[in-house]
Amino acid sequence: MLQYYGFTSCGFNNGRKGTTEKFDDTANTQTPRTDATPRNRLAGYSFNSYGFTTCGTTGSATGLTERFDDTANTQTGRLAATARTYLAGYSFNNYGFSTCVYIGVSGTGTTERFDDTANTQTGRLAATARYQLAGYAFNNYGFSTCGTTNGSNAFGTTERFDDTANTQTGRTVATARYGLAGYAFNNYGFSTCGYIPNNVTGTTERFDDTANTQTGRTAATARDYLTGYAFTNYGFSSCGETPLTTGLTERFDDTANSHTTRAAATARYELAGYSTNLPSSGRGGPTKLSISIVRRHRVSKNTKMMNISKRFITG
Repeated sequence: MLQYYGFTSCGFNNGRKGTTEKFDDTANTQTPRTDATPRNRLAGYSFNSYGFTTCGTTGSATGLTERFDDTANTQTGRLAATARTYLAGYSFNNYGFSTCVYIGVSGTGTTERFDDTANTQTGRLAATARYQLAGYAFNNYGFSTCGTTNGSNAFGTTERFDDTANTQTGRTVATARYGLAGYAFNNYGFSTCGYIPNNVTGTTERFDDTANTQTGRTAATARDYLTGYAFTNYGFSSCGETPLTTGLTERFDDTANSHTTRAAATARYELAGYSTNLPSSGRGGPTKLSISIVRRHRVSKNTKMMNISKRFITG
């Protein structure tokens, strides 16, 4: 019988972090694991009982891809993806995918498939150009949702990626926001939290690909630049900014339509998440979101952070 865990990795909190922690929902514990290479604005995914972190920034954009083995507690470098930040990740059919990106002054839809066995990165059909979006996968498809094209507007664009056909297909839009998280379980995809211009939100929506519908669910605690993962029929959102940097972790039960607070992770934002020890059935496991960065202004040491009225992108 497989044991399922959620993981958070890397991020930013007074500097870039490689912090990697394992969340055990049964014991309600967060356990430190071997650090990844410190970076933020990255993506994560998992398959074949490994977790992967990809891309982000170490001070400049990188395509660094690392494989985390929880049994050995090791981080192993793999072939780099195209260097980029603010992207999303998902996995299905024993491949990992990274999609969309911030390059220079705008977003692109660059999509790549990672084959861990061959250790290759293969270009696939681009998604609609945007960044600071979320990703998830189920039923042998990957999905990208929401995002921004300039750091101040927001979109609910949702697209389904079919790797066999190498196509991107528009689906019903979600509530427009960016800096959000995504996860999938029970053949639904979920988007949660994020930033609607001038407002941090806990908006949580369930996407049904068969019906092509987005359905509002109970809101999570409002925050942005968080991460998400899913296992054992629950979705989890972790960390982010409220706007204070937090390690808040919540479990979403879709049947009860409720969010329950769990043990907090180390506080950080612009991080990656994934869950491991997934069955290698090609059903498309829980995924991570892509996360973004905004320049913040701290009014004083003891006051809350304020968002600059326009969320300027840093390099």
